[in-house]
Amino acid sequence: MIAELDDLLPLGRHGLIQTTNLIITILVAVLAGIKMLMLGLEVPPIPAIFVVTIGIANAIYIKRNGSLDIASWILVSTALLGLASSSVYTGGFSAPVVLLAPIIPIMTVLLINKRAAWISLGFVCLILAFVFVLGIFGFIPENQTDQELILLGRYIVLTCLCLISTWVVSSFASISRTLLVQLEKQSNIDYLTGILNRRAIEARLLQEVGRAKREDTWLSFIMADVDFFKLYNDSNGHQAGDEVIRIVSKVLT
Repeated sequence: MIAELDDLLPLGRHGLIQTTNLIITILVAVLAGIKMLMLGLEVPPIPAIFVVTIGIANAIYIKRNGSLDIASWILVSTALLGLASSSVYTGGFSAPVVLLAPIIPIMTVLLINKRAAWISLGFVCLILAFVFVLGIFGFIPENQTDQELILLGRYIVLTCLCLISTWVVSSFASISRTLLVQLEKQSNIDYLTGILNRRAIEARLLQEVGRAKREDTWLSFIMADVDFFKLYNDSNGHQAGDEVIRIVSKVLT
């Protein structure tokens, strides 16, 4: 049987959600902290404070073994709300946080499922369109932040974007490798005996025949049968017959 998601993911689903929540909370807190250090508290980063507060509350909820589905939706919803409010609050498309928009649907497909990812993608597109329209009509105030601070924020966001993207892709790659190994094992191993099935034996035989031809050597192939197996199976039942097959295969291997 194919393993559950917790077995496929390196951190397990619980660890993945917890780590993602922590990364987003720390990233937003760092950006907000830098802005407050350089500009003071005259213009507090309200969207960032909101995201960090929800992130801390969600971390506590996950720590107390809350529902992972609910925690995932809280995380995605907070990211969407943070994207919308920060984009409007910090200058529209000039805001560094806009660069994180592609991560939200990618994060959603990893934390929840494909359908949820399409929903989050729709919301991301609507938010970006809304910000675009507001910017066109001049409803978004110009970003008054110092240009050096904006560049620093973009650097931090882009660096985190690269790290998060690499982490997400590596998680998917790990899942794919695990599934491929399991599927290959299931397709080549007999469930009852744990040895190669007919398909795998025929493939191996073709390889050995080719090797024997190349090296001009002999190839031996043994076929065996269990005497009176049908009679034993009919007399003692299929479970006993299966046990005989397992014992014989163990002796031969």
